[in-house]
Amino acid sequence: MPNSGKFIVPEICNEIDDAELFMCDLTDLNQNVLFELGYAIATRKRVWVTRQSNRNWRDLFYAELGLLETVGYVSYENYHQIADAFLKQVPFRDVDNTIYRQKIEPCKARIQEPKLLFLKSPVNSQNATSLSRLLMKSEFEQILVVDDPLETSNRSFEWYAENLLAAFTVISEFTTSTIDNKNAKYGFISGMAFGLGKFPLMIADESFEPPFDYRESMFVYKDIKERDTFITRWLANRRTQYDQSVTLYSRYQRKQQRLQERQALKNINLGEYEAELEREQLASYFVETDSFDLAMKNTTYIIFSGRKGSGKTANFLSLARRMGEMNDRKNFVCVIKPLAYDIIGVYQLYKSHLYGSVKMHVVESLWKYLIYTEIARDLREALDEKPEQLLSADEKHLISFVDNTSYIKEDFTIRLDRMIRDVKEKFIGTSATPAQQADQLSAIFHEKIIAQLRMILGGALFDREYVCILIDNLDKPWSKNEDLNALSLFLFGLLNVVERISVEFNVGGKRKSIPVSLTIFIRADILSVIKHHVPEADKLRITSINWNNEQRLLHLIEERFRSGLEEYEDSSEIWDKFFAITVDNMPTKKFLFRYVLPRPRDIIYFCKHALFSANSNQHTKIEADDLKEGKRAYSTHIYLTLIEEVSSLISDAPSLLRQFMNAPEIITKQHIEALIQNAGIDPASTAIIIDTLCEATFLGYEIIPDRFEFLYDDRKDDRKIQANRVIASTGKERYKINPPFHSYFEISSSAIE
Repeated sequence: MPNSGKFIVPEICNEIDDAELFMCDLTDLNQNVLFELGYAIATRKRVWVTRQSNRNWRDLFYAELGLLETVGYVSYENYHQIADAFLKQVPFRDVDNTIYRQKIEPCKARIQEPKLLFLKSPVNSQNATSLSRLLMKSEFEQILVVDDPLETSNRSFEWYAENLLAAFTVISEFTTSTIDNKNAKYGFISGMAFGLGKFPLMIADESFEPPFDYRESMFVYKDIKERDTFITRWLANRRTQYDQSVTLYSRYQRKQQRLQERQALKNINLGEYEAELEREQLASYFVETDSFDLAMKNTTYIIFSGRKGSGKTANFLSLARRMGEMNDRKNFVCVIKPLAYDIIGVYQLYKSHLYGSVKMHVVESLWKYLIYTEIARDLREALDEKPEQLLSADEKHLISFVDNTSYIKEDFTIRLDRMIRDVKEKFIGTSATPAQQADQLSAIFHEKIIAQLRMILGGALFDREYVCILIDNLDKPWSKNEDLNALSLFLFGLLNVVERISVEFNVGGKRKSIPVSLTIFIRADILSVIKHHVPEADKLRITSINWNNEQRLLHLIEERFRSGLEEYEDSSEIWDKFFAITVDNMPTKKFLFRYVLPRPRDIIYFCKHALFSANSNQHTKIEADDLKEGKRAYSTHIYLTLIEEVSSLISDAPSLLRQFMNAPEIITKQHIEALIQNAGIDPASTAIIIDTLCEATFLGYEIIPDRFEFLYDDRKDDRKIQANRVIASTGKERYKINPPFHSYFEISSSAIE
């Protein structure tokens, strides 16, 4: 296509607009081609894609991109095969058979209010963190949807279609790194956004080399200040676009309401499988558990533990909401949720060359400083809601103190960065003695002022019964390669501080004691390792959440269905009205419980895809074929998630996992060793690999002959003891591949259940 000095994007888009059929080759996942493909799909063009079949090194790259599974492609080894496939398939004869009609059109039935979609950088850096904070402080904070690849890297095509349709605009943050598949993915999504008329903003720092097609359409900045200024103005200019989207959404909603009344299934919105993306809706269908009740009644400290996807964030958000509802009556709630970037700095500080006797002092002093200043900052903000004539003298004192103490008014991240920097400047590389370090720490952490602040807070909180502190995200930057001792003592220092704060918190001469409760949310697998590094770990107050009970897990889906119904229906009516009775002669409830890992995130993902299939096929209920489609999509999803979970411990995990294709459901250790050798991995690592795959719930232990259990709870040591007894008595070491993975790995179930 001739350029003639014009902007590339409009020229390319015009060419695609004039075409009925869009053809491209994705052998190397070229970013320019992916952008064009995304645009073609969004503008309802018939697409025909080819990929060279002998480029195995790109297979995983293609799989990781994930979204392209929806697109499909023709595999070839030479150009003759391309020609033969084209003449055989004749794509120009069914130009109406578009991905838009198959995958995007059905999403319109679930469009939400206008959103600002942000495709966050896949690199955990200060640049990325500061941009997230800028958007979260903008006027569009309440409608911001963040696609964070560090949280979830394999979202479905349907997820992007749904959120792009709802978005009034999109911001894509490209990065200079080896993570080319993320940039390719963002290019593809940006192309779709252009095609849907969302006028996306693509940004990158000056070290990034933009692809040729959209070089002129990307904003490349020199520094954070230039970027923030540009984005702030850009968002302000999108206000009219947002208002128009709200108006169109209202009209569309009225139209959809008339259509949805004809078919009850289309009224059902199962929400998001990630609690971070459904803060507002969560309250309408949150399912309380014994662990939640225990946390609500906590008066000291408790560690709230659960496996990834078990609902920790949903419990965190619901606990904060429920506690917050009591703010005016008896509780004061302080929520501390540092970003992963913030916590990395604390770990690095702890592992620095401070004296051993001083390290715990640093951790405890840092926590005390952060907690007291965060409570003061939050309480100061809460007092703005109270009429001035109703403020007590103590409350006015707190307002004055905070307003005249600059470091308290600073954002959490800024306060934390300042403390870490000051400690490093004072101690790292110096020859100060432990006593000198302790004296200097007192000044750095403003201990005299903090003591004064404690007394002021006691007065301002006089009418409260207790202070509730909720802390999340402490495990975000953690990996099994980290210094576990440093992380463990860092968390242990937090527990010590809370006990001390509980003792210290009183109101000057009035001596009213104010109990302080702390709830920490942390992943079960991380806590299991940490407990080996903490003194007297058996005395820690821990509540664990699990969903091994079939009735409880299915109740979660029932509540989400019920929230979309105008009239209350009991559980049996929901299953009878909206689900097929059986799937391949298996009762539907049993089918769901068998083929999902028992976690809220997983069953929601499964059911959302089954529901999407039912709506796409104009079914009046979720039929057996829809549930099979949910099973297939979910199995692919957890395979990609499995790769992420085990890659830090298993070299070339994708190659190893591919060896399990068509494997038997019940598999011996010897068979696994052979698969490891076939993948080119040293068989000496067999024990570590099996242990890792069991912890990831891909494999299950044989705890009695012909009965296998998966690690859905924290009883790993018990399961291994039971498995070793079976090995000793039978002479066989066997494992079972978890049924949810069967669809992707094409594994046939055995007769053993």
